[in-house]
Amino acid sequence: MICPKCGTEIKEGYLYCQTCGEEVIMVPDYEVEIEAGIEETISEVAGIIADEVASDTETGDGSIQDIIPPLTTEPASALGDTKPYDLPKEPVNNSNDTGRLERLLDSLSEKIGDRKNLGPVLLIAAALLMIVLIAWGTHKIVTAVKSYYSYDEQYAKAEEEFKRQEYESVVNTARHVISIKPEDEKARLLLADSYYALEKYDESIAVLEELLRDFPQDTAIYERLLHNYEKEGDTESIIRLSQQSSTTAASALFGEYVSDDPEFNIDSGSYFEPQTIRLMCTGNGSIYYTTDGREPDKNSDIYKSPIKIDEGETTISAIHINEKGVSSNIVSKTYTVKIITPEVPRIITQAGDYRTPTLIRVADPDAGTVYYTNDGTDPTLDNARVYEPPLPMPLGKSEYRFAIINDSGVSSEVVSAKYNLKLDAAVDVNTAQAGVQLRLTALGHMVLDHEFVAKYGYYANDRSYYVVEEYAETDGKKVRQNTLYAVDALTGEIFTLTRNTKNGDYDFGIVI
Repeated sequence: MICPKCGTEIKEGYLYCQTCGEEVIMVPDYEVEIEAGIEETISEVAGIIADEVASDTETGDGSIQDIIPPLTTEPASALGDTKPYDLPKEPVNNSNDTGRLERLLDSLSEKIGDRKNLGPVLLIAAALLMIVLIAWGTHKIVTAVKSYYSYDEQYAKAEEEFKRQEYESVVNTARHVISIKPEDEKARLLLADSYYALEKYDESIAVLEELLRDFPQDTAIYERLLHNYEKEGDTESIIRLSQQSSTTAASALFGEYVSDDPEFNIDSGSYFEPQTIRLMCTGNGSIYYTTDGREPDKNSDIYKSPIKIDEGETTISAIHINEKGVSSNIVSKTYTVKIITPEVPRIITQAGDYRTPTLIRVADPDAGTVYYTNDGTDPTLDNARVYEPPLPMPLGKSEYRFAIINDSGVSSEVVSAKYNLKLDAAVDVNTAQAGVQLRLTALGHMVLDHEFVAKYGYYANDRSYYVVEEYAETDGKKVRQNTLYAVDALTGEIFTLTRNTKNGDYDFGIVI
């Protein structure tokens, strides 16, 4: 079809010119033919009747009005206030005219008996028959025209054709219905559905996109467009359509085509310790990310575990791609990490040789927890013990290493001190260990299978003591018991030894 205004070819399915916006008015070709045919037929019949009437008048038999009574017609008001194409469905009742025609025919029959009047009567009968035929034909034509321009009848026809799956016929009928009532939505939806059934998705989309401009709240239009776009694999148009959906019901149609943005557990900013970044997203799909400044896509690293951020500036960019392949917005966060190393712990008890046991002490830090080892390894969160003062000095040679480790796992520089303790004692180590076991056995404790080990020395009230630990075997392992014992290195007296957390020392007790 060519636009009458600008001459641009209009694609099938469109009801307006995409170049100049001129509305397409669809007028059936045979409407002019019907009208021309009616006029020609009436003209011919009128001529014949006029000739016969003139001939009959010359013979003095009277005028045609005297012989043929006029047919009655309904007044114009019988149509009511209907619009131009909203014509009544029922034909005008011409029963009175039929009666007159019957009476006229009876009169003619009587005249036939008179042979003198036979010629004029036959002519009148022929004329009358022609008038009847014209009236009948005109009635049929008027009825057909009324039906053709009736919106209800034509739409019902299109629906019946659709039920019979005569989609090509539906297209023609629906386009005619639209020409009768261009603003109607139902006929345009039926036209779009017919194009869809014919797999003419472009034409269906053209009708539906125009409908959406007129009815932006109608969920049915969104649903039909979605199906058309899916048939054409046009994901971009689906995403665009989902973004312009203006109702909750319409938005719900695009659940599979909406990809939520990924979320970060920590916001952008400056930090003074390493960070662990976790990425999250609702819905099915995968998160892809980069840390080198490039935009992420499906070829980037897939997020599987938390991302560790060390010292320096790091930008993480992430995108979520759902199972339909629809991408979310790219979300980026920048982290600046400036790690502050904890201060080096300060050992109060100096390294060296000792004859008198001395508690090993470290200054209380402000930037973390002190950890220590005495097996020759540097302290870490995995292998070290938390320093809880006081630490008794081991008998013989020993080395203690200390480090402050903050909550982020950042460790200070490691410091160490070596000690060598040799007690001035009248009681040796073995005697001290055996003395504790014998004393407990005498008091009724079942400790003959326990092991007692003197590992440390302790000094209090001008006396040096052995610190003896008790071990019992549990499930094949030696487990240290809670009670410590102090054995006087000069007299062999035995006491219990309890840590005093308030003053950072030990308290003596009686063995019972």
